[in-house]
Amino acid sequence: MSRTANFQVEGRFLGLILKDGYKPKAILLATAMGEYPIKLAKEIRFTLPKTLTPGEWVRVTGVQKLDYKAGTVKLKAYQVVSVAPSQAAIAIPPRESNPAAQPSMPAPSANSASKNSCILVCQKSDCCKRGWSGGSQALEQGTERSRT
Repeated sequence: MSRTANFQVEGRFLGLILKDGYKPKAILLATAMGEYPIKLAKEIRFTLPKTLTPGEWVRVTGVQKLDYKAGTVKLKAYQVVSVAPSQAAIAIPPRESNPAAQPSMPAPSANSASKNSCILVCQKSDCCKRGWSGGSQALEQGTERSRT
């Protein structure tokens, strides 16, 4: 189940997120709440890169879709307009990196490495008949050795 609502947000345009190296799919926008990738509607995908420069202040208007089951919010922009920075948005410092690059994922912490790992193995009769039951036992022994 999902729910849609309109949104309007101001922030600093950081760059484009490209698909296949040349197709603009989304923009990366820095707001006071953080960085957000916002998908572009097909109507504005190819005209937008010509009008915006990284670091420019923009107002994005579009639709947000909230997926209750997955717990995610997807943003889709239908209008992106250059604006003067508002008082709330002035607190955002300019970013000093490659604006076309996608945001990087945080490094895994030491706690996540110490958790038990789980490998799912097919247990259908056809797989066991083909000899995978011995392979799964060897896999278990290998993971136990690596834990100690």
